Amino acid sequence: MLARDVRAKLLEPHKTLMLITGGLAVAACAWAIVQRPFPRRVRPLFVLLLLVMVGTMLKGADYGGRMVYDYNGGGSACGQPIELTK
Repeated sequence: MLARDVRAKLLEPHKTLMLITGGLAVAACAWAIVQRPFPRRVRPLFVLLLLVMVGTMLKGADYGGRMVYDYNGGGSACGQPIELTK
């Protein structure tokens, strides 16, 4: 159980960013399968897509880590809900 303010400021962006990451991963895989063998001229675009995917994953994981370690979102080590502090 997360407090409403924690849910709004951490959980919602976390879920959104992770769904975007999943979509980018599916798009990159589909693109790589369809474009076999992969043409040289679009490789920089593909690498850029992968870098964007990694960036969204890092930011989403940061939100998830803050939920778990700062607000005990994944366990029962302390009383819930913990209000948002930042």
